[in-house]
Amino acid sequence: MHYDLSYLKEPIYSDINKQAGNHVLQGTLSVTTYENGCILPCLQRNQIEYDYSGGVTDAEHLFVESSALHEMPCKVGGPYPASCKKSDQSVIYIGFLLPEWGNVITDSLKKLWFLHTPEAKSMILKGAQIAYVTFENRPVSQYQLELWELGGYDCGKWLHVTTPTQFKNVTVPDNSLIALPDDTRLFHSFFADEISRIKANVDKHVREAGLPLPTPHDIYLTRTRLKHNKDYNEIQIERLFEQRGYQVIAPEKLSVTAQIWLMMNCNNMVATEGSISHNAIFMSPKSKLVILQKANYMNGYQHVINAMADLDVTYIPAHHSTRASKDMPWAGPFYLYVTPELSRWCGICAPHSISPSLKPSYWKYRVKNIGFLLRIKLWLYLIVRKCIKYRRNNQTGPAD
Repeated sequence: MHYDLSYLKEPIYSDINKQAGNHVLQGTLSVTTYENGCILPCLQRNQIEYDYSGGVTDAEHLFVESSALHEMPCKVGGPYPASCKKSDQSVIYIGFLLPEWGNVITDSLKKLWFLHTPEAKSMILKGAQIAYVTFENRPVSQYQLELWELGGYDCGKWLHVTTPTQFKNVTVPDNSLIALPDDTRLFHSFFADEISRIKANVDKHVREAGLPLPTPHDIYLTRTRLKHNKDYNEIQIERLFEQRGYQVIAPEKLSVTAQIWLMMNCNNMVATEGSISHNAIFMSPKSKLVILQKANYMNGYQHVINAMADLDVTYIPAHHSTRASKDMPWAGPFYLYVTPELSRWCGICAPHSISPSLKPSYWKYRVKNIGFLLRIKLWLYLIVRKCIKYRRNNQTGPAD
């Protein structure tokens, strides 16, 4: 893995530079079986609001920390009082699942290593089921199912737990992808094996089926086709790379197989930072990845992905995201444009990186909603009207 951080400034330069080291999780992974363990689905506080609580508790109602989505301090999952229905079934718990694509290709895979062990295979032959919970108790998406199937799993009979349930036994594997307190992620070789297995199955499926999938060498992954896009003005950057010969790809328009095939076969990929750049997990070693930053923050997932895929990575700021939350900058909203740094990387002249304050698209971003915009227009109209009236009154003197 190699990083080019020459386009960054402090403090983000130092934050990312600290992540450029080793991300391998050493040691062995283990599993623990909890007799009379209870699986708690995502807690619904009322008809429209959900809590992030959920996971596994033991027979003494103590929370099993390894059943949370993340380790501390960014843990998703936790205990809550519940009356559990009883089941004489034994289950293998594979996690608390989120629907975002970046979580699907990382967190939904990190406990599956256990299913390849003789112990798990023996348990399944004896009737153990695979169980999981999801955020807001949503059914898993089609792309989640397709990814599991590409991993070689027959997930049609897996159990989505939506009611607090006490099982005969609940077996909880360790995570093969973990988060440290400083937001650094580490991956175990078992997690890398999972990604390799998916890539091998994609390659086999495409070749055996004779699918006519394209293999462009240079691709730009865009979010401009999304209905609820938080990235303002990305179209400007998209057009820039399209003019430079990159094929523009909207990943959500493709099957999971096609997406992964593209990642496996491209030489150069450009994407904004976030779930869409996490697709780089399927790229080939030594491929080039350009990550366009959307705000002043560091995405912890991306660095472990860069390391595991062994990529040549360049980070470039491409934003003026003045409305992004300071507490949660990853939540946006974001304003993207061709910054001087991006112009320098592309080798183009400065006029392409005109100040955002001179762009109508930036002021559209600044205005939170159309109602506010209309109020601004009305306010300006009343001010102008008053100014005109005042000027007319002053210009008209008393009659002679």
